[in-house]
Amino acid sequence: MLRSKGKRLLLNSLIAVIFFISCSNHVYAKKSHTEHQLIGSHGMVLIQEQGIGIVASHLPLYVAPHNYQIIYKVNVSDEQQLKGMFALGMVTALPINFDLSKLINGESFVIETKFYQGHFERGGKLAFTGTMTFTKQLLMKKVVADNQTNQARFYSVAVSDNKVLLVHKIHKAPSFDVLVFVELADSTDNVNFCFNNQKTYTNEAIRKQLAECGLLALDYLEVEDFKQ
Repeated sequence: MLRSKGKRLLLNSLIAVIFFISCSNHVYAKKSHTEHQLIGSHGMVLIQEQGIGIVASHLPLYVAPHNYQIIYKVNVSDEQQLKGMFALGMVTALPINFDLSKLINGESFVIETKFYQGHFERGGKLAFTGTMTFTKQLLMKKVVADNQTNQARFYSVAVSDNKVLLVHKIHKAPSFDVLVFVELADSTDNVNFCFNNQKTYTNEAIRKQLAECGLLALDYLEVEDFKQ
């Protein structure tokens, strides 16, 4: 009887250990899979404002793992050349493949990067290769594609004592991505109630309505990626 009882205890212990190892491996595998999905190509659009410096915005999409609106203050290895590029129009950056969770978690790091005049996926021309340093996270929000309201909503990000960066909160398609620096003294809250979401989303229609809301000079506008 004692020997039989001892065998049952040993068997139960072995089953418990196997179950624990199995669960641990499942959790590790699930975590590793999630982290692996975030490793890849993550393009950025760069904008610049006097007295503030260079700001990089992760190019968001509806599809994972790109469904994040992440904005960082950055430094680049050749700011003089970049300054000339800003004068010519849109500037985008494509770092080597990296783990987006670094930006999600607000980490600071240096990464090798290609800098393009124009959109790197839409005919943009490679200008130079250097490094980009993510120095400070300014905004990190996940895109919620099932969210839509009658009025547009904007995140207001303080970037200096007298300026904020307005970032459109991307909602269910059709939607758009907008970045614009405004004076802190301006009534930014009114923009949320001034801009009414509409059925037709085009660059021209959005620019016109934002202009009517007092946002005349947009630093960045993207519509194509959010039509569907």
